[in-house]
Amino acid sequence: MPVPEIAGRLRVSHNAVYVWRRRWLADGAAGLASRGPSGTGCRLSDAQLGAPRLLSWRVRSRTATSRISAGRWPGWRT
Repeated sequence: MPVPEIAGRLRVSHNAVYVWRRRWLADGAAGLASRGPSGTGCRLSDAQLGAPRLLSWRVRSRTATSRISAGRWPGWRT
């Protein structure tokens, strides 16, 4: 099947199809597997990544508890 037809059917650029074809010929199906996002990796440590999640969980749980104990659910107007 010609590259322009493949690109048209999949609505991608011709270049993308050429890249896929090169990867297929070089490595088969494994060559088409996702390689993840490009660019540099994250420079934060595991501790730095975990801290905001913990903090946001505490804030959400306190907010939800206070709304429920006050007899109001989020989104209700009194």
